[in-house]
Amino acid sequence: QKPVRTQHILALALSDDELKERSQTRSFDIKTFEARMKTGEPWVRLIQAHLYFDHVLSAMLSEALANPEAITASRIGFAQKVQLISAMGLLAPDLISPIEVVNSLRNKIAHRLDFIIAEQDVRNLENCVPRALRDTMIDFEGRASDQKLELHELLVVLLLQVEIVRQGLAHQRLNYRQATLRLRAELGKAAPFLKSGNTQ
Repeated sequence: QKPVRTQHILALALSDDELKERSQTRSFDIKTFEARMKTGEPWVRLIQAHLYFDHVLSAMLSEALANPEAITASRIGFAQKVQLISAMGLLAPDLISPIEVVNSLRNKIAHRLDFIIAEQDVRNLENCVPRALRDTMIDFEGRASDQKLELHELLVVLLLQVEIVRQGLAHQRLNYRQATLRLRAELGKAAPFLKSGNTQ
């Protein structure tokens, strides 16, 4: 029987609230992100947001992989990260779609000197963002339900939702690990019974 390590004992002792607290640590500074979304031209805000999306998606991938050291997430292109996350079922299709729109706009900015984010581009992104997220932002701002959201508002609510999903996945993994450790502990208690059963 393998000895129970100190870190395993500590993990077993964690309550569900403590597991949630560990998993709900943000992967970025929210105040810095919000400040960057409030200033600058639309294209500058979008590039800033794209960097944050890339950071969160990289963290999501690294945390989900059994052996993250086998690949270098920073060398994987943004579109490939999105495809991999989609293939692994880490994000729902209704979140994948607007992220792809953000990436498409970022690519246009990077490759066309004269590209300007037009109102129609913002509305296309808005139409891709899940209705529940848009309604939440509108309600949070205390605005009329038919009022259009600005680019920075769409980027903020979308990124925060992706980060919340990342945190939720981290919490699930912590719960699973704790359950596995509990099973091992119970098997340890049942060892005499199990051994006696093998003697028959």
